[in-house]
Amino acid sequence: VAPVVTIKDQNYWTFDSLEIRNATGLVLFVDGSAGADVYGLTLTNLYVHNGGLDIGQHLILLGQYNSHSVHDVLIDNVEASNGWVGIEIGGKCCNTPAIRSTNITVRNANVHDVQSDGILVASTNNALVENSVVYNSGIMTTKKRHTPNGLWTWDCDDCIVQFNEVYESHSPK
Repeated sequence: VAPVVTIKDQNYWTFDSLEIRNATGLVLFVDGSAGADVYGLTLTNLYVHNGGLDIGQHLILLGQYNSHSVHDVLIDNVEASNGWVGIEIGGKCCNTPAIRSTNITVRNANVHDVQSDGILVASTNNALVENSVVYNSGIMTTKKRHTPNGLWTWDCDDCIVQFNEVYESHSPK
């Protein structure tokens, strides 16, 4: 199933005051073909909800683990609910800082009722996640891939996670 909104090989986009809902798969996806990086993304005042509920059907996916990176990203005042993962920033991987995503800010996000992770910043340098709330994450009934987390970073240097609240995180059996 194709994502509802895809930005492919496009730089310097702003999405403001938008609701995206009722998808059967991935909802908002930023992609760079053949490993191409994407630059300058701003997502503000969004409500992204009711997406797919299985592996890979993220509500918001910018950059992709071990595929392509994103740079100079601001996610501010975004609500993401009822999907597989709330917000994920990915990047080229692993342990090679020069190829990771860079300059990522996630603030004032409200992520809830997701099957897996609430907010994940992976393979990134220089990220800030602040003033965000994640609750009722990891609600899948059977473990798929990994044990979900409310808010976490992985393969990340100079990443700051501050002034956030995470509660009602679940782990399936």
